[in-house]
This record gives sequence, structure tokens and C-alpha cells, in this order.
Amino acid sequence: MPAGPQVLALEDGTHMVEEDRSSKAVTSNTYRAYLLANGGVAFLVALLLVIALERVTYVGTDLWLAVWTGAETVKPSGTLWGRLHLPLADGHATLYAMVYLGACVVNSIFAMTRTQFPCHAGALAAKRAFRKLITCVFWVVHNEGSGSRALRIVCA
Repeated sequence: MPAGPQVLALEDGTHMVEEDRSSKAVTSNTYRAYLLANGGVAFLVALLLVIALERVTYVGTDLWLAVWTGAETVKPSGTLWGRLHLPLADGHATLYAMVYLGACVVNSIFAMTRTQFPCHAGALAAKRAFRKLITCVFWVVHNEGSGSRALRIVCA
């Protein structure tokens, strides 16, 4: 009898075939397959761009808040930082609030997009895996000698 994969008996009485496993390392082929299943290099570039824009707008809102809170104590100067400090007494409080609100909205859009990208990519990968799976032919092989059954998946 030829040596084959070891069949493991599970607690519920079913059987499974033990697969070859590796530990403590993920191969570059696994990362490549994951990246391709999620949309390829275009997905990765778009994800990194959205993450960068979300971080830039997050820091930008903090900087604008610093400008706003320092508007009464910082004297305007010829630098860009000094020019951003408009006196609150001249009715610029609404301007500060509107710019801050707009920056927060833009940051929220980027943050939502950043969280939805991996979800969309996972759904795309699952769809591709399902399409590949339905092209496979399932064979149930009955071993008459032992009475056990095995499921073989043969993909075209």
C-alpha cells in the first residue's frame, strides 16, 4: 500500500487529512498571492495613499487647532505661521471654526476610506476564491476495502 497523507480522526468521529504546515514564517509567495487576490499593486498604492492622506489631514487639524487656540496670544508676523494667526476679536472665530470643521470632515472621509479598503479587498479576494472553487470538480471516492470516504478536489 503506497504511503499517503496521514488521516486524523477528530473528536466528532469525522476524519481529516493532515496537511503540510510551516511555522514562524510566512513565505513571500503567500504575501504575493494575498496582494494579487486583493487587487494587485494598484490596491497597495491606493491604500498607502489613502493612509498617508488620512494622517496628513489628522495632523493638519491638530495644527489648525493650535493656530486657533494661540490666536489671542501670538502676534502676527511675516512668517506663514504668523500669517495664519488672525485675531479673534476681529470676527475671525467663525473662520477658524469653519476651517476646522472642514478639515475634520475631510479627515473623517479619509479615515472611513482607509478602513473600508481592506474590507473591500477581502470581499474581492473571497469572490475570486469562490469563482476558482466553483470551477473545481469534487470527487467523492469510496474506498470499498475500508469503508471510509475521502473528498478530493480537482481543479481544472
